[in-house]
Amino acid sequence: MKRALLILAVLLVPALAQAAPKGIPLWEDAYTGMSVKEILHYFPDAQRVSPKDQRPHRPEQGTELARIPRVQIAADPYRARFYFGKAGLKRVVLELIRQGDMTFSEGLKRTQKVRDALSRKYGQPVKKTASSKGYLVDWKNGKTGIHLVVITKSYEVKQFEIVYEEAGEE
Repeated sequence: MKRALLILAVLLVPALAQAAPKGIPLWEDAYTGMSVKEILHYFPDAQRVSPKDQRPHRPEQGTELARIPRVQIAADPYRARFYFGKAGLKRVVLELIRQGDMTFSEGLKRTQKVRDALSRKYGQPVKKTASSKGYLVDWKNGKTGIHLVVITKSYEVKQFEIVYEEAGEE
């Protein structure tokens, strides 16, 4: 009997260890703490990013080390950027790939569409901020923070992103 239990334990422990997520769920199969190697494994279209091609961000946001050049979300093309810190993956940024300039009215329609889709998935936003520089909407799903970031300048949308990261304490 003890031998059967020991064999069962030996078989189950590795399977359970592999099944358990390593960190906080971000986007798709990405979790905080994952390595670049794991991202490249779980996302076959992902590529390593050379230092000269990295998009600058504040140091606390991590360093872009992997990227999916094009991923289709609904009817829109996005670029998925994976940012890492000392403890592994910190955040995933989905950046809308734009063909030319996006007018303010087009950006407003797109923002409403994406905001509504994210609200259906994550519930009502915990915060909305609008200013002359843009629009920010925040959701919280467990320990995951989701942010819709729309930066405007001179009546044009300059940046349109969905950011997944560990939710801050509030």
